[in-house]
Amino acid sequence: MSTQSALCEHRCAGVLLHISSLPGPMSSGRLGADAAHFMRWLEQSGVSVWQILPIGPTDALGSPYGLLSAFAGNPLFLNHEGPWHPHDEIGLLSQACPSVEALVAGLLCQLETGEQPEWRKSYIDFAANNAYWLDDYILYDVIRRETGQPWYEWPDNLKHRDALSLKTYARLKRKEIEESKLLQFLFHIQWGCLRSYASRLNLRIYGDIPIFCAYDSADVWSHPEYFVLDSHGQILELSGVPPDLFSDTGQLWGSPQYNWERLERDNFAWWVKRIEAAFGYYDLLRIDHFRGLESSWVVPAGSRNAVNGYWKKGPGTKLFKAIERELGPVPFVAEDLGYITPEVDRLRKQLDMPGMRVLQFDFDGDPDNPHAPHNHTRDSVVYTGTHDNDTLIGWWSGLSETQKAKVLQDVPRPELGMPWSVIDCALLSKGFLAIVPMQDLLGLGSESRMNTPGQAYGNWHWRFQWSDVPDDLSEKMKNYIQHAQR
Repeated sequence: MSTQSALCEHRCAGVLLHISSLPGPMSSGRLGADAAHFMRWLEQSGVSVWQILPIGPTDALGSPYGLLSAFAGNPLFLNHEGPWHPHDEIGLLSQACPSVEALVAGLLCQLETGEQPEWRKSYIDFAANNAYWLDDYILYDVIRRETGQPWYEWPDNLKHRDALSLKTYARLKRKEIEESKLLQFLFHIQWGCLRSYASRLNLRIYGDIPIFCAYDSADVWSHPEYFVLDSHGQILELSGVPPDLFSDTGQLWGSPQYNWERLERDNFAWWVKRIEAAFGYYDLLRIDHFRGLESSWVVPAGSRNAVNGYWKKGPGTKLFKAIERELGPVPFVAEDLGYITPEVDRLRKQLDMPGMRVLQFDFDGDPDNPHAPHNHTRDSVVYTGTHDNDTLIGWWSGLSETQKAKVLQDVPRPELGMPWSVIDCALLSKGFLAIVPMQDLLGLGSESRMNTPGQAYGNWHWRFQWSDVPDDLSEKMKNYIQHAQR
């Protein structure tokens, strides 16, 4: 039995909540006590999968799908409030600090005064084992913060990576570079503690990678040959999707298309390293916009929207053969939403990869709708809604009376009301994994929506507080999961 087939053998339930949405006193959720509390709450609720969004550093808009690095962790998630996990084997989380900056300053001081702290060897090993992405990212991070500009607006010697200029810059900014590297080391340690704690609770971390890289990212700056750019570093082909259920003008993401021919000549080494790094963070991995690996929607640079594009073939099975050749079988989930052709579905099945079904896309009366519960298959991850959907309550409030009647006619237990009749429907589905966003468990409305596709501003800010969680919600969720035999 393949890794993917084995993945679908056990029915389980999960909750979707990004790290940034965890409660706490800071501007973003953290890898601290609230993360540990949330994992315990999931375990007590009978939930065995915690799904999160991409965890890399973001730009000013905060989108986890427009990352500054495909490999790095987001320093905003770092905890500085002291111990919360017993498996901090090298003592980096044992004492509280006023801020992450103070924590880093203390570590840097230990290094500069010639001390030999217990964590020093782990730090050296981390830097060596991750040098293939870390060195470029650290330089990019420091230069970007110093200049306040994206890489394609830097002076030519830095923009085009003149070796002597970069070496000189690194020498002049040694302190800033060490600080940035220590931030990534701390993320590595704290995320390792989170995964260790999740394992103790029999929780799997279900992660997510965006298929494309942001134009202003360390990846495009350090490997321009892998993207469709001109000799000046300007984008020639943009990524996006054509008009769909989310937007009449499509979505124009602004990220460059891959130069798949060049990547293939290098045996897809960059992608293999990216997947290897991802499984250092996660137990299960969703490939966002999976259909782009069969064919991607190419929009000429300078376009104002994504209407006038065309489909261009992707690497298909060749990429995944390269990944399996280097890493062995790894558990993927394909995000196969939107315009899905028979070729995309055939690729997913050829790779023996589970796909996604979203109940908010059902209830249109079409008997062939793949999102309808009677069409779900075992190799499905079934969602009440994703981070791109409205909440169930927000969605429900926008339906007509006729549409509401259709929903209540199709769910197994309409008497449960909203949102629980649809949550129950997801849990009872044939799909091996049912995922419910935390907003739906809390019964929240559109004001708690995480993202509106095609809208650049006002997304990714939602957070819950523990006071929002009813005392009986954990027991209620557990009963529903047991009733669904998950």
